[in-house]
Amino acid sequence: MPLIEDDPYGALSFTGGTWAPIAAPPGMAERTILLNSMSKLMSPGVRIGWMRAEGPVLDTLAVAKAAISMQSSVVDQLMVARYLETVDLDAHVARVSAVYRERRDAMSAAISPVRRTART
Repeated sequence: MPLIEDDPYGALSFTGGTWAPIAAPPGMAERTILLNSMSKLMSPGVRIGWMRAEGPVLDTLAVAKAAISMQSSVVDQLMVARYLETVDLDAHVARVSAVYRERRDAMSAAISPVRRTART
């Protein structure tokens, strides 16, 4: 049974570092399926995702994809391809991470008094 890692936020970091995927250690690549999405990196409305798999599980997934639909939206794929050709994705991810960091800090500050009140 493969292990599924759903990692749409993996490239977004509050500290600048990211975690290696579960498939990174030796022997894990053929036992894991990594799912990702442009919706968290590019824009929330973008419904283009991908998966990384190896070995027999990849063959099974290819057959399943063909049975469901032969192709994802061409317009969406072309839009993402154009975006990646013209935009510095790393710089964009850095900006998005900064926004998420601010939101995290605001939420943490907002709930901190609640935690102190609940303990007393």
